[in-house]
Amino acid sequence: MGNTAFRIVSANRQSWVEVEPVAVESSHLPGIQVRIGVSDEGFGGYHPEIWLEAEPLMCFVSQLANVVKGSGQVILISMSPNEFLLTISKSSHQQSFKIAYELTRTSYHSGQVLTSKSVKGEFELDHEFQNILLQDFSTLTRLLADKDTYEIWRQDDHGHQYLMKTVVSRANAIREVEHFESLGHKQSYWFQKSGQS
Repeated sequence: MGNTAFRIVSANRQSWVEVEPVAVESSHLPGIQVRIGVSDEGFGGYHPEIWLEAEPLMCFVSQLANVVKGSGQVILISMSPNEFLLTISKSSHQQSFKIAYELTRTSYHSGQVLTSKSVKGEFELDHEFQNILLQDFSTLTRLLADKDTYEIWRQDDHGHQYLMKTVVSRANAIREVEHFESLGHKQSYWFQKSGQS
């Protein structure tokens, strides 16, 4: 699977929202984990772990198709509603899209909020990116059904094997295994293509 990250870029090319798929959850609560980066004329933010629930994401993409063809507004909200909000709108008298976003990263300690930092902004979409806007978001829904993903596995001290998570690229699988190995636990970790025994 190639690079599936995409960027929504402003007309003045000084602002953007970047979405990078990282992992897919298909069993418990179907969804996709993404990394979100935003920059608004040099001021920005980054959140490495935003979860988008499958059904609302598919509804967003379906509604976005209607907005692209005509006019209207569509909103994408992260699974944790205070982490990410993206609004895409297009008025009937204008052919340009307005992008509004809010990204919040909260730090906790013992269940209490330590800090909460947000980046919020809006911009007009660059005309060059208008034609691929729907295609980019459709990529996320295809990843939910994609069998070309990788599973991260763990084996404990007693030989029991557990599926830990599913990720959307070989590079992410390598990164996840290296992360778990760096924690110093006795368990062994590996990855394999989804569906292989």
